[in-house]
Amino acid sequence: MLTEEEKIKSAEKYLDLFDLGDNQYIIGIYQKGVTIHDQQIRALNIFYCLHLLGKIKKGTRIGIIGGGFAGLTFAAAALNSKVYVSLFEKHGVLLPLQSGCNRVIHPNIYNFPSKGSTDPKTDLPVLNWKWGKAEDVSTKVKKQFSDISKLFSDRKEKIGKYYREILNAGKITSITFDDINGYIISDDKSNVVNCDMIIYAIGFGVEKSTEYEKTDSYWLCTKLTQENIGDEEFLISGLGDGAFMDVITSQVRDFDYDKLIDIINSDAKSETLITLLNDIRQEYFKELLEHSNSGTAIDPSYIYNEFEKINKRYYQHILDKLEFKNFKVVLHGKVAFEQIFKVGKVSLLNSFLLYILVKKRTGSKQAIGYKHGKFKYDKDKRTFKIIGDKENHSSHTKYFRYGTNKEELLTLVDGLDERVKKAGIKEKQEKSIHDGNVQKLWENDGEDYEVIFKSAWYDDIPKISGNALQCLETYTRLLATTLKQTVPEKTNFRLTMHKIYEDAGILYYQQITPYYGSELARRHGGYGRIFGWDVGSVGYSILKSEPLLILRKNNDEKYEEILADLNLDARTEDLLKSKKKSFFTFPILGRVEKDTKGNKTTTQKHTNFVLYLDSEDEDFFSHEKVFEVILGATISFVEAFESLIKKRQITVDKTLNPYTVLNSEDKKSFKNIGEGNLFGDNFKPYETFKTMLKEKDKMLVFNEYYSLSYDKN
Repeated sequence: MLTEEEKIKSAEKYLDLFDLGDNQYIIGIYQKGVTIHDQQIRALNIFYCLHLLGKIKKGTRIGIIGGGFAGLTFAAAALNSKVYVSLFEKHGVLLPLQSGCNRVIHPNIYNFPSKGSTDPKTDLPVLNWKWGKAEDVSTKVKKQFSDISKLFSDRKEKIGKYYREILNAGKITSITFDDINGYIISDDKSNVVNCDMIIYAIGFGVEKSTEYEKTDSYWLCTKLTQENIGDEEFLISGLGDGAFMDVITSQVRDFDYDKLIDIINSDAKSETLITLLNDIRQEYFKELLEHSNSGTAIDPSYIYNEFEKINKRYYQHILDKLEFKNFKVVLHGKVAFEQIFKVGKVSLLNSFLLYILVKKRTGSKQAIGYKHGKFKYDKDKRTFKIIGDKENHSSHTKYFRYGTNKEELLTLVDGLDERVKKAGIKEKQEKSIHDGNVQKLWENDGEDYEVIFKSAWYDDIPKISGNALQCLETYTRLLATTLKQTVPEKTNFRLTMHKIYEDAGILYYQQITPYYGSELARRHGGYGRIFGWDVGSVGYSILKSEPLLILRKNNDEKYEEILADLNLDARTEDLLKSKKKSFFTFPILGRVEKDTKGNKTTTQKHTNFVLYLDSEDEDFFSHEKVFEVILGATISFVEAFESLIKKRQITVDKTLNPYTVLNSEDKKSFKNIGEGNLFGDNFKPYETFKTMLKEKDKMLVFNEYYSLSYDKN
């Protein structure tokens, strides 16, 4: 783990790659590694460094120009830290390039076969997604961002709303600064924003328009994903990842990376193939760096020559198992075929797949042709003639993949091109990454990144008093200690407490104690995290005022159904991969006066706190006296808490009932839970526990419902 001094130096060095001066930063526009996931990591790296150096703090006003993945990711992190965000997007929708697009995107595959490259999902503090069609990914990410932005856009403070979104924004025509207002950003549609810092999240742009004809962007829905109904022939000119993907998509039916990885791994020789490819990738970047340092050029045929050394028996199964379509495609580049594989510009996996499709595929050898050399283009006749080639490609449907138009992007903001040039951003960024990997800087912090990126979520929520918090922490700590003495040594478990509160007409729950339990529990953060009331087993216990036990056993299909029923779809993949085998939530209730008619007063019980406990041991709750220990500790906690209230050592508000914010539809949530599809049903220790609950009802329920959110002590 880095020291504080090392963290600061590292942060300053990293920010220099994006620093335009005077609190203005541009998220990677010239760096290698141009995937969506890479841009998200860059956005979070920049935010993390600014946060670490104290340049961003609660109340800072940030103007973000660009509503793509980088802009939204930075905005989500900023909002979670109670930073004021104003976001400009020139289109009428966020994530405009991916919205409605049928391209398949994968977060990690660009770095194949490096460690973690086949992981189908991201692992970020905010806005996570799983591989799939771009339109599906963008829809899910926008929903996540909407959930975050709504939480803050509806909470008014002295200087207005936390989040302002300007869609269909015009060109940024003026950026001025004064000591009173900070930066004043104006566009040509009369939108004006005041801020302290500007983040340019303008992306990498779309394909350059050629002097020959305007080409369809890579992000437009492409007919190459379909069957070739009209027997069209295609010419794809360019040698970047977009061009390679176009060729692969045209050849492989229903192409997706997960299916491809499954095919690669389906043969006993796949391990050797992956080792060989990994060695090629590592050695290539090593050679590239050495040649760069010595001012010489690497052999342009390096990758091709290495591919040629791999015996076909290691990858024949890939060709045998892929399903092919009947597209005929000509790939055009300026260099010989042996020189087209430049890892860093094109992913190694796409390079290798194209190599075997062109060089090693039998039976359809003419499906892909490669032509190289300069060409002549007659715009009027739309003829495309490669010098030295007899064929005229005028009848081909053409795609030109000559890179994105970064210079055009810079013109969206008056004077931005000059600021970028003056700061030397292009030179710095082009030299900064040699192997295409973008590292997550916050992982060097040694803390739970949710704490780092969500540290201000609850800053303006009145805190529980010291006595109340001490009582809660004592309860959870002693319960954990007693359970450790009850179960076998080295049994892995953890537990924590949540409280329920209402804010701005919305019900939430918040983790209010650290995790206690086995040694491993110390690695988990989350202290202070906030969730909507309708999420997870804690949410179930809040609404139903009932305990919930899930014993996972070895039935992932049924377990996945339960996760969906608990509205945990976004975390399903994490929880399925988790080693956790048993989950338990136990609501600690308070009595609420519901209605008074005549001399009769109706009371009901609502959840005040929720104890959460999970374990990697599916037999954890089978151990003798586990439930007994939980009951005993909870009874003692209720008694101690109410004693402190009577002594006025804990201040409470007895008049509030946050459940009044729930409507009839809300109360139907978790409707499938408890209908015989839980592994905890008919589990004898659990049934005994529920019987004991009824017997000790009065001892386990607070005399009143106590709200701690407004304690003034």
